Amino acid sequence: MDLVLTAPILPLTLQIDPGASDATLEYTADREELVLHDDDEGQVTFVADRPSGGRVEKTYRFGGNRYLFELSTKLSAGKVPTTLGLVLTPPAPDSPTAAAHEVGLALTDRKLVEKPIAQLQKGPIDVGPSEWIGFAAQYFMAVAMQPAGTLPGVLTSGEGVPIARLDAPVVDGRATFAIYAGPKEREILARAGHDLDRALDFGWFWFVAIPLLRGLRALNRITGNYGVAIIVLTALVKAVTAPLTRSTFRNMREMQKIQPQMAKLRERFKDDQVALQKEMMELYRRHRVNPFSGCLPMLLQLPIFVGLYNALSHAIELRHAPFYLWINDLSAPDRLLIAGMKIPVLTLVMGASMFLQQWLTPQQGDPTQQRMMMFTPLIFTFMFINFPAGLVLYWLVNNVLTIGQQYVMMRSTK
Repeated sequence: MDLVLTAPILPLTLQIDPGASDATLEYTADREELVLHDDDEGQVTFVADRPSGGRVEKTYRFGGNRYLFELSTKLSAGKVPTTLGLVLTPPAPDSPTAAAHEVGLALTDRKLVEKPIAQLQKGPIDVGPSEWIGFAAQYFMAVAMQPAGTLPGVLTSGEGVPIARLDAPVVDGRATFAIYAGPKEREILARAGHDLDRALDFGWFWFVAIPLLRGLRALNRITGNYGVAIIVLTALVKAVTAPLTRSTFRNMREMQKIQPQMAKLRERFKDDQVALQKEMMELYRRHRVNPFSGCLPMLLQLPIFVGLYNALSHAIELRHAPFYLWINDLSAPDRLLIAGMKIPVLTLVMGASMFLQQWLTPQQGDPTQQRMMMFTPLIFTFMFINFPAGLVLYWLVNNVLTIGQQYVMMRSTK
């Protein structure tokens, strides 16, 4: 079927004829309003006459306690196509519901396909038979599917408008779609079925992120504040990884002790790299130091830190969740209005904590590498300026706890 290229292109537009949609048809509804509560179910039907002859019926069936609804279409008389396309579009850029980082996505062969909106402007992307297809932002998504089975889908654009289209076969003049339009909350998506929870991509360490997200919700029920829950969860994770951090720190201290001898070896064998490596390995052996032993504890901690980061990135619970003082939305970047300027105070404090942590860390390598490492806090501060306040809070608390642990270990080794 040809792409929908005629304006206007609206959400849930039907492509009935090649190159034309039903957006210009004048529909009449069978009721003025439909109000549903809890387990109530109801439907509303729209009817319109086609210019080429025949009628179009669109029946929407809703449930009062779910975000998944059904769209049944019926074409009577006139020319009836063999397939019918359902079109989804993202919110307009100036819409209050529009969100940054919106992507077109589809679930094809149980694999999540994500494409940036800008890529859709370059040409159609045929995703093939899909379980569902549509658009998603950080916390919300709208996708179309068939109640059962898979349908051909395509991500593209028409008249400059991003489009996700799903083509369903027309049998006896009828075609049926299911649409999910709601939050990307794991429990809600799982209850809706159709593998919709696959839209929540927690990365390689999903097996860590999901339990941590559940832990965050449990802590919020106890503390009554998601900011406090983040602090407690970060402290618990830090307690679990404390032995690994201690091992890394001790190895760094031992490496620091032999730095003067390593500098002498570099000067002595500066023209003979083979001999230098041999002497350095002998130095490590004599002092029972493994230059790579500090990497293993860090690698073991990586799944936990990345999992927690991904859990906080996808936690819709943080949306509009207040903390204290000027932080009234943990899902938005922190800004404090000072003298007419919006200052990222929490982010700047986080950067300062990174600098202090870097200063307390035993220095290794040559002076040039050490100076480069001192720029790391500046880079991270710049990166975190537009991060959600909840993520910045997690990183700040983790830094503060690490600084405290480093201070205690430095005191114990004196």
